[in-house]
Amino acid sequence: MRRPEKVVALAVAVLLTATAIGCTASNDGSVDSKAVAAVVGGVDVSESEVADRVAAMRTQNGLEDSTTWKEMLEGSGQTAEAIRQQQIMAIAQDITIRQAALAEGLAPNTASIDAQIARARGEADDAAWLSTLKQFGYSSEEQYRAELEIQDYAGQLRSLKTPARVAPEEELRAYVVANAPNYVGRRSSRIVLLKNDRLSEDALVAYAWGIRDKLLAGTEIGVAAAEYTRSTDSPTMNGDMGWDAMSGFNEAYQSALNSLSPGEVSGPVITEAGVVIIKCTDIYQIGENGVVYEEVPANLRQMLSDQLAVSNQERDYQRYLESLITDANIQINPMPEGLPYAI
Repeated sequence: MRRPEKVVALAVAVLLTATAIGCTASNDGSVDSKAVAAVVGGVDVSESEVADRVAAMRTQNGLEDSTTWKEMLEGSGQTAEAIRQQQIMAIAQDITIRQAALAEGLAPNTASIDAQIARARGEADDAAWLSTLKQFGYSSEEQYRAELEIQDYAGQLRSLKTPARVAPEEELRAYVVANAPNYVGRRSSRIVLLKNDRLSEDALVAYAWGIRDKLLAGTEIGVAAAEYTRSTDSPTMNGDMGWDAMSGFNEAYQSALNSLSPGEVSGPVITEAGVVIIKCTDIYQIGENGVVYEEVPANLRQMLSDQLAVSNQERDYQRYLESLITDANIQINPMPEGLPYAI
């Protein structure tokens, strides 16, 4: 199970109130459940929720011990108050995303979330499942589900409010010219990927040699990939791995691909994804005149265009989130004394 990535809280101005409504901590270090740490879009954020998040963060990073926690704060130049504000802003972002999604009439994809939880839990019993959740910073399955819902809402809002768009030609040309040199010497490739739990690795390798013979005899690799690829891990049924495939497989794959010239086909290569046959389709080199947009291979230009579209969409989405946070009129109450993490 991997803890889902949270959207980074935006660094925006917030209003620090002059009064603390019920902001007190008990003498024993526990937090008053009625204490309000902040108000976000009319929603109260309790000090106990903030403290729980800090506690989970400490557990996840091995910082439960007070001495270790203090050393981390001092060594990183952080303060307990800064940690508190970071957690409040993370909660605030969740609240604003949920409010914005509901205002748009969106609903979480319950079936997808149920499936994610089922995959994460596997065959674990209740006790083992709770232990796993705590290792990743969740106190309950409900809290984990709530975070998955926020991620789902965020994805829907990103598509709705900041859809991917094709960059203007001038911007795209500049981006390709600036980034194409990063791919000098890199190869594009297509593969046939074989994976079958009922066959031994030796049997798959023997079968792969037969497919390679067909490729050498003239069978198009896209046709072979569509016919023979047997793995849910296959990026596409036509076996197109693009220009950045080397990072997606093990060293044996990279070594085999690096040894191929355009048009050459490898023997069977054993990877974590299965047994693959690789055909090198191109290698990128810069000509004497430097990077010329028209000379950059079309599929490399397309990949860089897609990268730029994703980057622009993420920038637009971050600006949209910033506007949500600003409109939420966040009010953070002064930090009370005696909080368990305020060492």
